[in-house]
Amino acid sequence: MNLRFLLLLPIIAIGCDGSLAVHLPEPATPVSRVANDRFDPKQSGTVTGSVKWVGDLPAIDSVLVIGFRVGEPTVIDPYPNPNGPSISKAGELRSALVYLKGVDPRRSKPVEPATVGVELEQANLAIVRDGRRRRTDWAPVGAELRVANRLDAIGGIRARGAAFFTHMLPKRDDVTVRTLTQPGRVTFTSASGQYWAVADLFVSEHPYIANVDESGRFQFDQVPDGEYELVAWHPNWHVAGHELDPETGVKARQSYAPPVEIRTGIRVTAGASINVKLAFTAADFKP
Repeated sequence: MNLRFLLLLPIIAIGCDGSLAVHLPEPATPVSRVANDRFDPKQSGTVTGSVKWVGDLPAIDSVLVIGFRVGEPTVIDPYPNPNGPSISKAGELRSALVYLKGVDPRRSKPVEPATVGVELEQANLAIVRDGRRRRTDWAPVGAELRVANRLDAIGGIRARGAAFFTHMLPKRDDVTVRTLTQPGRVTFTSASGQYWAVADLFVSEHPYIANVDESGRFQFDQVPDGEYELVAWHPNWHVAGHELDPETGVKARQSYAPPVEIRTGIRVTAGASINVKLAFTAADFKP
């Protein structure tokens, strides 16, 4: 084989799930950024609101992680279900993400550049942005994504949806960098044994998307006037199924029931502000 050809081959590692991970930078992919050439702040309004939890709090089982000691399966640690809601004593749902659907990116205000990370830890996956660690977050199209291993062992992170890859990171603090080129939802799972771990990143062409704050509130400024759908999104904690490791019989992957979306139509008027209240209940989350 020609040496020049060999130098062009990527370095490929085989992950624990049998998938391949390319550790050299991927070929440059054009990023489709929409120009905000029709944005007019004078023809915009403000959308504020809150997300509540109504009714009884759900009973959610912990994740029981099984290992082997002297050849016998043993419960090592219980971990919280990563999709369980965070609810204040006052009933404010603090773990929802809210966004506007139907926005013309050309009419939206410009989206600030961003760097976002996804990190694999012993108990979970975390989306890291602006110094905060969340189970769910968002990033603009064109953002830099830093994929990092925080385990004291080999770690694997798998992405499906608007991004599709698996990276195997041999040691702690190994990092690979990618560019988020497509709008949509990216779901991250572990490819190295943390079968319960999951995180979601929404890649958006406009900035009218946000996690609610500790009071369950959100605010979108300079929204172009028009009619939209306001969506509150939350992952589902019900386990839909799992796969077993054929050698050990322990869980290798776990899937969850579809996420829940609460939607309502709104109309934004130039120079005006509207307030919208959204609510989830345990009955919304079907197994």
